[in-house]
Amino acid sequence: MSRDSITSSTPINPDRTADRLRLDALNLLIDRADADAAVYFDARDVEGHLYLGTSLIVGAPKLREPLMEMRDEPLPSLLESVIRAPAAEERTQFITARQRRDLHFVGADGELLSMGDWPKRLGASDWLGLVVYSGARFVGWIGLWRLAGRGTFAPTAVHHVNPLVATLEDMLIRAHRAELEADTRSTIYLLMSPDGDILHASPSAQPWFHDEYRDELYKLTLQPGETPRYFAGMSAQVTPMHALGSPRAYLITLNPADYPRIAPELVLTPTQIEVARMATSGATVDEIARLLDRSPHTVKTHLKHIYRRLDISTRVELVEVMGTIPPHQVVDF
Repeated sequence: MSRDSITSSTPINPDRTADRLRLDALNLLIDRADADAAVYFDARDVEGHLYLGTSLIVGAPKLREPLMEMRDEPLPSLLESVIRAPAAEERTQFITARQRRDLHFVGADGELLSMGDWPKRLGASDWLGLVVYSGARFVGWIGLWRLAGRGTFAPTAVHHVNPLVATLEDMLIRAHRAELEADTRSTIYLLMSPDGDILHASPSAQPWFHDEYRDELYKLTLQPGETPRYFAGMSAQVTPMHALGSPRAYLITLNPADYPRIAPELVLTPTQIEVARMATSGATVDEIARLLDRSPHTVKTHLKHIYRRLDISTRVELVEVMGTIPPHQVVDF
């Protein structure tokens, strides 16, 4: 079997520790079942839409092209459903495409298709995969693929790979944390001429001077707008700088795109959701304790568990995350 590894749509990151760990996980997985390829991908969130972040393939180079075609467009709604609201078993074990037939999407010809049909659109016949989270933060999807014509995985394939779940989760979460530590989260500014020349840039913009990225940045200036767009792991916004009625230059602002999160109600208990809601409204620990007729110590314990489950460390992050839960979904206890 070919062990060629293909990296596509990988955001700029000078520290390759994360990708090395991911490739180790893929090589460990592909030896456990009769598959043509082991695939990893994660996602980024820009303006509520999910985009392909890093994708790695071991084996089956022909899968590279369909993955690359997904690079600049929002992920299909069914993949967004898998990431934001996975089935309970999907977060603890490998499942096959056939087990997610409850998910549907509309094909290019308007036909309603199920998750079991989706692999065919990428040149594969079947997949089995695992969704990995660090608290509520989506870390990535890892799984095995069979190419078209090879048939579906045998039921025993899942039993062969499930013993690896804890090990793979540990490797991918460590990779994710290494990536977060290497990410300075700083805003990058570039000033580009209408001809594509970089006129000025912030000090941290140096990696974007390579021809590969400069050409893509130039394409962004051809369609400037107020709405940020996804670009190589970043949220990109292009602002025309006018002089005498015509653009004299384009200001390109790049911010690190956010990692998507699982819906909080899937990881918090009703009581924790209630405490989190009160905390995000500005209530103090003592005020929450009085409202719930609990001790301040109990409230602090709830908040500690909430922060750990959501993989956050500040109340500002809590406000951002809890804003995704409509009030009607908060259950009284």
